[in-house]
Amino acid sequence: DLARLKDIILKRQLRGLKDIANHALVVEQSAIAPLTMGIIHYKRHREIQEAMITFINDEAKHSATFRRFLVEKLEAREFVSAILIRGADRYMWLARFMPATGMFLAVIVESIGAAYLEFFGEEKYMPDKLFCSICKTISVQDEKRHIDLCIAMYNELFRSNSKWEQLRNFAALKAIMKSVYGDKTDDHRLIQAFRAFGVESDTLYRHIMERLSHHLARINMYISPERLLEI
Repeated sequence: DLARLKDIILKRQLRGLKDIANHALVVEQSAIAPLTMGIIHYKRHREIQEAMITFINDEAKHSATFRRFLVEKLEAREFVSAILIRGADRYMWLARFMPATGMFLAVIVESIGAAYLEFFGEEKYMPDKLFCSICKTISVQDEKRHIDLCIAMYNELFRSNSKWEQLRNFAALKAIMKSVYGDKTDDHRLIQAFRAFGVESDTLYRHIMERLSHHLARINMYISPERLLEI
C-alpha cells in the first residue's frame, strides 16, 4: 500500500509539473507580442529596435528550452488556451493604437513572468532539479535585464506623471489582473499543480504581487502588494 501511495503521489507531481512548465512557457511567449509591436511603432528609433530584437531572441530561446523540457522530460505537448489566443490578438491591436498602454501592460506581463520563474527557481518550492535549474538560470541571466528594458522604455517614451496617465494605467492594471487571475478557483489546474508540490497558491501570489508592486513603483505607480491581491 505504501508503494502504491508513493506511485500516486509521483504521478500527481508529474501532472503538476507538466501544468507548471506549460504555464511558464505560455508566460514567456506572452511577453513577445507587445514588444514586437513596439518595434513596428518605433521602427525609426534604431537603439530601441536593436534592444527589442535582442529581447525577442532571448524569449524565443526560453520558449525553446521549456518546449524541450515538456517533450523530453514529461512526454507532453504545450497547451495554449483559446482565451489566451484571443487575449493576445486584442493586445496586439491595443499595442499598435495605444502604445503607452501596450508598453505599460508589457511591464506587468514581464514582471509576472519573471516572478514565476524566480519563484520556481527556489529549491524549497520546486523539488524537480532540472526544472528548478532552468527557471533559476533564465531568471538570473535574462529576466532582470528584460524587466529593466521594459521599464526604461516606458519611462523614456510614455511617462508623463499626469493624472490621466495614472487613471489609464490603473484601469489597465485592473483589467489585466482580473483576466490573469479572475478564473483561479481552488479547482483550477494551476492551483492543483502548486498543491502537488505542497505550495499553497497564496504563497506564490504574494511573491508575484510583491515583485509587481516593486516594478510598478519604478514607473511612478506604487500600489501595495495587499491592494494588488485584493484586485
